[in-house]
Amino acid sequence: MNSGASPAHPQAIVAPTTVDATLLPPAMADAWQAMGKILPEGRMAGGCVRDLLLGRAVHDLDIAVPLPPEVVMARAAKGEMRTVPTGLDHGTVTVLVTTASGTVPVEVTTLRRDVETDGRHAVVAWTDDWREDAARRDFTINALYADYEGQVSDYFGGLEDLRAGRVRFVGVAKTRIQEDALRMMRFFRFTARYGQQVDQEGLEVIRELAPLASTLSAERVAAELLRLLAGPERNLQTILEHMVSTGILDSWLGQQRPQAVPGTLGGALNKALEVPGLGAHESGPTLLRLAAFAPDGQAGAQLKLSRKAQNFLQALQVPLPQAQSTAVVRPALAERGLAAVVGRAVLEQWPLVALEALAVEPVPTFTLTGRDGLAHGLAAGPELGQALKACRQWWLNHDCQPSMEACRAWLAEQAGAGRFSTFSTMA
Repeated sequence: MNSGASPAHPQAIVAPTTVDATLLPPAMADAWQAMGKILPEGRMAGGCVRDLLLGRAVHDLDIAVPLPPEVVMARAAKGEMRTVPTGLDHGTVTVLVTTASGTVPVEVTTLRRDVETDGRHAVVAWTDDWREDAARRDFTINALYADYEGQVSDYFGGLEDLRAGRVRFVGVAKTRIQEDALRMMRFFRFTARYGQQVDQEGLEVIRELAPLASTLSAERVAAELLRLLAGPERNLQTILEHMVSTGILDSWLGQQRPQAVPGTLGGALNKALEVPGLGAHESGPTLLRLAAFAPDGQAGAQLKLSRKAQNFLQALQVPLPQAQSTAVVRPALAERGLAAVVGRAVLEQWPLVALEALAVEPVPTFTLTGRDGLAHGLAAGPELGQALKACRQWWLNHDCQPSMEACRAWLAEQAGAGRFSTFSTMA
């Protein structure tokens, strides 16, 4: 491949729409200009072009170049920029650009063509053909490039699809999916975020190839599904209904896969997710949607989520007392925490006014320690632990209403009566 100036590209359709790089965050805009000095052949690529055209926030700066990685690293070194070989097998180098606002990582990837794919991984070769690089991308709206003057190159109708709110596979949908089955998941996530309509051709091909989803790793599936559920997307429920109908999640949602998407995933859930209490858990809204979508509680283990996430999902499975009041849920608050209790109340469709009251309810805390037991003559060891456990259960059984002074008095009474050996039947 050539490593000099960018070749002419008569096949490109230069759209009248241009990218305004000044809309990038200041540090990123400075980095873009700095990259133009060392890689004038480069173009902004993919998602950052798409989001700039839509006026959305850009979080990552990606550049494509018709140069091999070693040339990119040499150019960066000459420009006194550090590099990190983040994905040399796929032609990717991260260039660390120092700006007045801080250091910006810029992912620079050599133009590529696929040599071999197996549905999960690809062997690639370098190319200097921009259309060939665009042809291996997943969707037309992600196959857009912009040069340093802001002109957009569009090889497969991505601009038209972007304007129409349509997420469409590049080229032959079946081929794109067979190259990487995860693209079926990405089709739904991008449609939820960018689509005004669902591309029927893509949907039918996914329905045909859905069994390929079972060959994907749980980690890759989970990452896509959780990003989709992170929302809030206006058409999330419709998208999930399409995912259920195609069957691509059958292998990942436990034994009792959803036959239909629960109504709780609609507007009522989105409104309830504004309740502050869910912020108590870093993934509360996302995992709450997963619990509503896959209510048998097995999805966390199937998707190999973190132990913390799995515990949260399990806590969401436990019903609350039928009376929708803060008083009766105090034991649950003490046992499960605010986010899990509020989340469960959302799933049980508590009225919004009740959710708001619940979200500001203080979480009861049992503060007695071994020191309290020792003060009443208990010996350190199993007996002390049993006594404190029994006292806490007594406190829970009384809706966490007894004060800690009352708990100490109860503990003293039981200690005086010598009843610790029978605590297991008394609590």
